[in-house]
Amino acid sequence: MSTDNKFSRRHLMQVSAAIAASSSLSPFELIFKSVLDGLVAKAYAQSLGVTARNYVFLQLPGAPPRWTWCPLTPFDDEGAIAKHATVGTRFINSSTIEYKTININGINMPWMWQFDVARAGGGTRPMRELMDDILFLRGVDCGNSSHDGARELQFLPAGARASLTALSADHNSNPIPHINMRTVGSAWKSQRTKSRTNLSLTNNAYRNLLDPFMVTTPDSFTNNKNKIDQAIKNSMQSLYEASSTQHPGFDPIISSQKDALELMRRTYNNLDTEFNNTVAKYRDIINRSRVGDSNLPYLTDSRAGTFRTSYNSKGFSNLDKYFAVIEYLLVNGYSSSVAVGLRGLENFDEHTVPGTNSLFVNTMLNRVVAACILELKTVLSSKGLWGETLINYSGEFGRYPNPDGQPGTQHRSKSGTISLISGALKGREVVGNTLRSSAHGDRADNTDKAGNNIGALGMGHLSNTIASLLRTEPAVTAVSSLVKEVNGQFESILPPGRLK
Repeated sequence: MSTDNKFSRRHLMQVSAAIAASSSLSPFELIFKSVLDGLVAKAYAQSLGVTARNYVFLQLPGAPPRWTWCPLTPFDDEGAIAKHATVGTRFINSSTIEYKTININGINMPWMWQFDVARAGGGTRPMRELMDDILFLRGVDCGNSSHDGARELQFLPAGARASLTALSADHNSNPIPHINMRTVGSAWKSQRTKSRTNLSLTNNAYRNLLDPFMVTTPDSFTNNKNKIDQAIKNSMQSLYEASSTQHPGFDPIISSQKDALELMRRTYNNLDTEFNNTVAKYRDIINRSRVGDSNLPYLTDSRAGTFRTSYNSKGFSNLDKYFAVIEYLLVNGYSSSVAVGLRGLENFDEHTVPGTNSLFVNTMLNRVVAACILELKTVLSSKGLWGETLINYSGEFGRYPNPDGQPGTQHRSKSGTISLISGALKGREVVGNTLRSSAHGDRADNTDKAGNNIGALGMGHLSNTIASLLRTEPAVTAVSSLVKEVNGQFESILPPGRLK
């Protein structure tokens, strides 16, 4: 594992000094104690209502077109936008596509949203379930039309006090502040000098993740269950004694110790089994949600020609491992911030890719990602964490089709699309006005529900919107957040996005 911050001797000594008054612990117990401290500090903060939500960034490096995922005409007739041979959501035949929508709960969604995706353990579930917890931001000015420049602004918008990936990390006490898995062009800026860890997915990612906490002794301590259990028992008792003194009112969150105890036991006893089983679960969901393995009208039937067979053998690089690690991190409280670079199938930088190929590839991508997010939602909901988690699913900018019928799309900084997904959202909102003359969703000015002029949306708006959802202070001072809390859930301050 490559890391910016390993478990240091200095930190070990600090932990030792902090608990010396209550008991004398072995080096092994000190390691457990350092992890448990982070878990209990987070639980205590939660009891006071001051902790930040978890943040998950699903980056699409290369910025594929988003019109198969995000609606171009959510509240207008689909015929109101300019037509283009490269912009489509379904096949007419193997060489021709069209932009076609399906109305779901009053929103004209791209064609694929009406179909089911795979459910863990067998069977299917409606992809539209994801709309219960989603906010689409359209027509966002991403600030730069180059990959490198736009990617940096994805993580650290101009004038931001902290990177978006550091907002949650700075306001939580998880053992590992931020985990990065193969993102591209990521910028990191912490207001509290916290560090990020770059996780390798080689072999068992769970073991790679916990490498700073692993120890080896002559008597193979980590493989001796009895000694592990005794060390955990001693460190838990020390933790309770110290925390009861330091934090009046600690008793209401004592139950967090039980979760931490189970975490430590799993950490050293079942890592291989747990990792392999979780990866296998997501791999099965991915394989059964692939467009190539489905029979979807206008997407994989005879109209699509040979696309179904030509892409059927291609896979999604590490997507199963990504979601297995995200689930493990959030459920066990190891980190509150994680970013992954989604890759696979083809290069998303589609300068010369025909619209037919783009439609098939991006439909397949979005279906498997949606299925994985829905499974993550199920797991987090069962742990009471879905309302405490925010997912950002986006590329670095939008795209516009090449002129004169030429295949492919080019960079477009003024037509960015960001999808925010969380149990904290009221759900099913599509905001951000776009130009009627645009076939790809160029930005237009906006007015909020109170009649105030917001102008065109930019990365500062996104940054402060994410900060609001995470329960942190604004990252950028010059612009407003696009959401407000109403009766315990967040809703947009903007009216539904329209064509202008």
